[in-house]
Amino acid sequence: MKGLLEETFIRTVYGIEPPPYVQPLYAIDMLKNERFPLATDPEDCVRAEISMFQIKWDYHSRATQFGVVVGDSIHDSVACYESRKEVSRDKAQFQRTRIRFFFGPKPDRRAGMITVEIAPPGTCIIKCHDPVKIEIVHKYLRRWGIALPQSES
Repeated sequence: MKGLLEETFIRTVYGIEPPPYVQPLYAIDMLKNERFPLATDPEDCVRAEISMFQIKWDYHSRATQFGVVVGDSIHDSVACYESRKEVSRDKAQFQRTRIRFFFGPKPDRRAGMITVEIAPPGTCIIKCHDPVKIEIVHKYLRRWGIALPQSES
């Protein structure tokens, strides 16, 4: 929808043909691995953590949402559920995740936190208006393989 609106705006206001719309694509299956590193560069003064998963198992009709419990990791919450319900992560479809980015203070920016919600294949909501922080978030989503190379639709 956004692509169509942008194309219509460019045609109407500028009177030119817009470039083809590129659908962003995202994947989160790699986050099933509890050892998946959300590594960041020290010079960015940022760290990231997964704060929510929404998971659907093949043999359940509804998805289950997991949040961070103080003192635990998100994967600890999922593992506890798996052992209680006798389900396997191998049979899980990760439908949505939320990643929090914690920014330390730097001379050119204030400290703060950004929440990013990703629902493959094409939804990524970044709750922030600071273009510098948004670019850093995109950098790591690409590096971790969450933001996939774009293709024209």
